[in-house]
Amino acid sequence: MIRLYLKYLVDEPDLARWDQQIGDLVRAAHAGEDVDGRLRAVFARDPEVQAWVADTLSHPDLLPRDIADQLTTRSESPDGDRLGARLQIYTCPVSQCVKWPRLYPSEVVPRCPDHHEVLVEVFPR
Repeated sequence: MIRLYLKYLVDEPDLARWDQQIGDLVRAAHAGEDVDGRLRAVFARDPEVQAWVADTLSHPDLLPRDIADQLTTRSESPDGDRLGARLQIYTCPVSQCVKWPRLYPSEVVPRCPDHHEVLVEVFPR
């Protein structure tokens, strides 16, 4: 999930490097390698990224804090796009390697950073 949020967490010049490193480790994990330590080391390079990961992993639904907070308050975006009554979770149709929560109907469902397929809904709530 973090790869879809990197643009909010790291500076633009570093975005491609972060995405490449995390993507390489995700692919290695899918191939059976133990990458936990290496992934933690990548996240530890930036306190904001490390905090985002810790907050997300501590949520019962594995949601980033800002999304969990929006679900709790049922806030409205500046353009009036009302948060729906249910949370929609999308994943990669190829290998479920990414999970993405859609908060607003106007949000365009992204593509998987690895497989370039549009994510598909797997969890309405």
